Amino acid sequence: EGLRDELLEHAHLLSVGAGWAAALRNQGCVEAPASPTATFWSELDGHGFCLGLLRQRPGLAALTPELRDTPVEVALDQGLGRSLYFAHGGAPEAIARMIAATPSRRRGALWSGVGLASVFTDGLDDETRSRLRASGGRDLEFGEQLASWVLSGTGRTDGRFDGAEPPLLTLRRLAT
Repeated sequence: EGLRDELLEHAHLLSVGAGWAAALRNQGCVEAPASPTATFWSELDGHGFCLGLLRQRPGLAALTPELRDTPVEVALDQGLGRSLYFAHGGAPEAIARMIAATPSRRRGALWSGVGLASVFTDGLDDETRSRLRASGGRDLEFGEQLASWVLSGTGRTDGRFDGAEPPLLTLRRLAT
């Protein structure tokens, strides 16, 4: 029973890994199903992370036109943002330059992914985190909040995220 609880606590990582596998197989992204689940958004995040980490700039620039302005684009971009954090070693200025080169509609999700990665790794000193927050703003803070919930297990149980939309869109909606 203890192992089962541990697996349930980290089940989202299996979905992220499935997204990696899809990206490595060059499997295209599909549109959101009529009733998406949290698992679907985690898979897209993993797909975006893999594209960004392995292909970097092409991953940022090469989303297909049919994904523009959709929740699918948000989830992929969050994963791409996580990859930027790792590819640039958490360096705020380098990350900000990469994100500034993307269309403005995508920047919030990219910053959210950077925030997620920065909390998952816990690898920044206070001064660097402050510079990152100054660049990333509210969406970076949403990513930090999502990571804290994932790490504590509460994001799965507090009822905020029903899977109907990517968690970032839920946080934005609840903040207004």
